[in-house]
Amino acid sequence: MFRRNQYIVVAMAPLVVISVAGIILTLLVPSLATYALFAIAGNISGAAGDLVVAWQLCHLPPHILVEDTETGYRAWEARRVQ
Repeated sequence: MFRRNQYIVVAMAPLVVISVAGIILTLLVPSLATYALFAIAGNISGAAGDLVVAWQLCHLPPHILVEDTETGYRAWEARRVQ
């Protein structure tokens, strides 16, 4: 279980890290730019589901808890019973 913002960070980390690494590689070794751009494009297309989940979670309150499941996620909200 993660808090909403923690889950978003974990979900977006591979997209951000690999994309930034590809951009840096492109700037440092221009001869590999074509390969790096293909890798970045593949990474972005592979992260499409993660982007959708992050978008959906951004519309939920920040105090919810998110459970990662095999087929997606479950959002939980704890409430006090009075």
